[in-house]
Amino acid sequence: MVKELFTRTLLAHEERGREATGVISIWPNGNYKILKKPIRSSEFIKTKEYKNFLRKWDKNVCVLLGHTRKPTKGSVWNDENNHPLIVGDTVGIHNGTIKNDDSLFKKENLARKAEVDSEVIFSTLNNIHCNNNYDCRSDNFASEVQTCTKKMTGSFTTISVNLKHPHELLLLKYNQPLS
Repeated sequence: MVKELFTRTLLAHEERGREATGVISIWPNGNYKILKKPIRSSEFIKTKEYKNFLRKWDKNVCVLLGHTRKPTKGSVWNDENNHPLIVGDTVGIHNGTIKNDDSLFKKENLARKAEVDSEVIFSTLNNIHCNNNYDCRSDNFASEVQTCTKKMTGSFTTISVNLKHPHELLLLKYNQPLS
């Protein structure tokens, strides 16, 4: 039932982006399986790789994320640009556009692997996770996230998870609908 619902959700979101599709399943110990392809979700779900991805799930999977991409920056032919993105222990998906990502990477001295604007969000979150004793319920964590996201210009809705704490999802929303 979950596999069918997840697949139908990927199909329903194809209208939000047809250029690439990606999925990740995460287990409680932080292990994960990820699959990304520069194709629309209606083609993606028919691939042998996606069927194998679904077969590898078991009842212990605690996070499933899927994304259909309409690129704003960065080629879909470079899988590092396609979502879900992994930066350190942070995994995330993003809808929207960050307009000042290049300057933030330089100003905040963040390492960059891809060209996609979304990467700055998850690089920033990964730094916050690493620089704190990671308690996402603490006022300090929330304050640092707000401080960092206020530096970003554009719009975003994100879902992210720290692989060391996969039962905790972080949802951020600014000037972008949640669907």
